Amino acid sequence: MSKSETINKSITKASQSVFYTELLKYKGHSLRISIKSNAYKDQCLATASIFSPDHLQWNTLWIIPEGGMETELSLHNHQDWDNPNHFTADRDTLITYMADIL
Repeated sequence: MSKSETINKSITKASQSVFYTELLKYKGHSLRISIKSNAYKDQCLATASIFSPDHLQWNTLWIIPEGGMETELSLHNHQDWDNPNHFTADRDTLITYMADIL
């Protein structure tokens, strides 16, 4: 995705999950990448969303289901759970799909 701008990036931890969220601007659109690593494979998910200013809501552009994700399970058990490199492969995949769609 060329000429995108990261507005905000966060990595947060819950009892058995780690959440990566990134907000971007691309071609005038507000985009969000959300990646969840959980202790259970079926509760992991990676999504790309676009904000609709007319409806004030996020709409899903693409989903990587748990079976297709590269992000490790159970990151909450890792000492470096807040390292953004854990999420790079799924982030890059979502950005590629967003750029292709837009």
